[in-house]
Amino acid sequence: MRSAADWDARLAAALTWHVLEQGGEVGAGTDTPAGVDNLPGGGLHAELAHLVNDARVTPLQALRAATGTAGRLLANGTVPWVGVLRPGAAGDALIVNGDPLQDITVTRRVRTVIHSGHVLA
Repeated sequence: MRSAADWDARLAAALTWHVLEQGGEVGAGTDTPAGVDNLPGGGLHAELAHLVNDARVTPLQALRAATGTAGRLLANGTVPWVGVLRPGAAGDALIVNGDPLQDITVTRRVRTVIHSGHVLA
């Protein structure tokens, strides 16, 4: 028997796919309350994996959903420097060990963090 959480995940994956199929946009982000299965930071890595494995989006679509698309949707088009990497932008970046376009789970293998133009790790 499937749990309610499993049914919710399956429904979310199906809805995500249909929104994208109809030309809509999906922004990824750990905007749900922190809980046993969703912690800020790590929850986004899990969401990326769910998008690829369950909602059938490509790794590139998932990465875009978590970066530029999320920034654009969050800023509602009013803040052009959110969700982009360019001089003067408010973007942060992660450098990972591996190619997330081949294996989305390598986003968990963070090698370097760049925050507000400063290399942190």
